[in-house]
Amino acid sequence: MNRPRWLRSPATLQGRIALAIAVVALASVAGQQLISQAIDRRVLENAERALQSQAQLIADDVSAARADQKLDRAYLAARYLVKTRLVVRWPTKPGLFVNVVPLAREDVVVSARSGDVTVRMARQADIGKFPRSAITVLLALVAVAAAGVWVLAGSLTRRLVRQTRQLAGVAEAIAAGDPSVRATETEDELGRVARAFNRMAGHLEDADTRQRRLLADIAHELRTPVTAIHGFAEALTDGTAQTDEDREEAALFITEEANRLSVLVSDLRRLTLLDLAADLNVSMVDLLSVAERAAVRFASLAAEREVSLHTSGATEVVSSDATHIDTIIANLVTNAINATPPGGQVSITVDEQDGKRTLAVRDTGVGIGPADRERIFDRLYRVDRTRARTDGGSGLGLAIVRRVADLLGIEIALESELGAGTTFTLIFPDEPPATARPEEQ
Repeated sequence: MNRPRWLRSPATLQGRIALAIAVVALASVAGQQLISQAIDRRVLENAERALQSQAQLIADDVSAARADQKLDRAYLAARYLVKTRLVVRWPTKPGLFVNVVPLAREDVVVSARSGDVTVRMARQADIGKFPRSAITVLLALVAVAAAGVWVLAGSLTRRLVRQTRQLAGVAEAIAAGDPSVRATETEDELGRVARAFNRMAGHLEDADTRQRRLLADIAHELRTPVTAIHGFAEALTDGTAQTDEDREEAALFITEEANRLSVLVSDLRRLTLLDLAADLNVSMVDLLSVAERAAVRFASLAAEREVSLHTSGATEVVSSDATHIDTIIANLVTNAINATPPGGQVSITVDEQDGKRTLAVRDTGVGIGPADRERIFDRLYRVDRTRARTDGGSGLGLAIVRRVADLLGIEIALESELGAGTTFTLIFPDEPPATARPEEQ
């Protein structure tokens, strides 16, 4: 049901503030009047009781006096009355006494009787101290205050609208695909909103930059194998590869590059799934068993690279996701074997340090320089791009390791020295990962 227009609250913030001030002021005036009236009633009641008592005393005193003394008694009583009109009547002469006291109004009037003597008394009480003119002045002050509030609210509202429009413009620009815009930061409440907007825009800009860089890197990674496949496929089709050896070499290169593409696409898909779906199947995982399975799984690769691969340590059980831990270990061990020259060693060690269960993958390979350590977990980043191409890596292995470790709450410590080798240490949390769900039995 729609209210009449005059019953609706103002549409603007300025109008609502002014209306609220006016309502409060009027309520204050009404409240003051109610309180004043209550006080006046109490004053009148007390004055009436006191005056009634005095009237009765005078009536008794005049009634008890002789006829020739009644006037003197009435006159004597009047001397002690302040701002009170007194009228005493009795049947004998002179029979009447009236003291002339000017009164603006008779607020309290009482009567008393004793024998044949009657007394009437009237008094002006101290009530109505809040005159009507004061109410008029107060209402005028309220009007002036409301006008001032209106002006102040208008200024604040314009500022609020200006800042809000700017924030809306920033939000629209970000929604339109431009995360580089920023809002003006002030020291008020909206300034905090602007700072939050700017932080959000900064995160979006960083994410956009990383996404663009990732797409550029993927395009670069795809260009080399696609170019090689295209070139050797043309050699097979146009007759450039004439001998059996040339055709075999072309087919071998096509197979190798196709395998490289397959690895890259597979790792990209796995990384995307990790970003989109973070559900985990948690169970009790024996880290030593994980290490031993990895050693068996990559024994042939290690033998092919003439690298010694072994495990050590004691049984340590953690509450985590076994499949994801296998993924981490597989990437770390593969990288360690590929980074280690023939005759070197790769070890997987399970241990406990400072009450934390750890699993470390060490190699005696080429090592990682200080500049590369900052970006080692970036997607498609390679320490040695030439060596990585010959190894067939996608450049996403350590990015997958970092993503999975974050899901599982695992801390990764990196120690490396050029020419001496690298150690990746996984430090497992005491509690299951927060995003985990219990494994279905």
